[in-house]
Amino acid sequence: MGLPDEAKVLPPPGIINRNSVWLGVIGWCSAVLQNALNRRPPMKSGRVA
Repeated sequence: MGLPDEAKVLPPPGIINRNSVWLGVIGWCSAVLQNALNRRPPMKSGRVA
């Protein structure tokens, strides 16, 4: 029970596609949201106040 012969001939998918861009944007937005909820603005989170 493996891949059919037609699937073995197909080239691999590209590294950058719509799904990877979507996951990257969602990950970035969740990090910014988490920083906002922790009261750590993204531009000031590296500074020691």
